[in-house]
Amino acid sequence: MVPKKIMDKIGWYDEDYFLNGEDIDLCWKIWELGYKIMYVPRIKISHYKGAAKGKTQKQGVKVKVDLATKRKVLIAGADAMKIFYNKHYKNKYPFFVSGVVLSGIWVMKQVRLLKFNLTGKI
Repeated sequence: MVPKKIMDKIGWYDEDYFLNGEDIDLCWKIWELGYKIMYVPRIKISHYKGAAKGKTQKQGVKVKVDLATKRKVLIAGADAMKIFYNKHYKNKYPFFVSGVVLSGIWVMKQVRLLKFNLTGKI
């Protein structure tokens, strides 16, 4: 939960993210304003993790997601890492360090795509 005045200060959610990454980006921006990010383990929220990705069951029924959607979700995860790095770290390190990190993200994305193409699973 974030007060509206803080969300207004940070500009709300970054629309550059399709899926994944927007939560950590939001926390980063809040932290940069000097606020604390807190985890409250007593609070419980039901979240069907992976439902949009076809990785879980909802009320005992397997959620059906087509291969094109699964592929888009897979790509979005890697793209979120690249977006986050470029926004928050790229200018803090020499170009060769950023090159290594961004190359690592690209390789990871290619490995995930290869695995997906072979198995159809994320």
